[in-house]
Amino acid sequence: MTASLKNRDKERMKQNVEKKVDELKKTAGEADDDSEQKLVEDQKKTVAGEESQKTADEKMENSAGEVIEQHVMEEV
Repeated sequence: MTASLKNRDKERMKQNVEKKVDELKKTAGEADDDSEQKLVEDQKKTVAGEESQKTADEKMENSAGEVIEQHVMEEV
């Protein structure tokens, strides 16, 4: 009788452990998906920031070029 109780307890423990492992795998998978999404969003923000920096640099160069041209014209 005690042997059958021990076997029953072992089976229950195995099932509980398997359930916990499955839950942890699901949670880890969800965490990986979330971190991947955050990484993609961060990369998009970085690219957008670089593009806006390039346009700002181009505007600065254009305005600097115009100022130099005006200064040269005034001297002539």
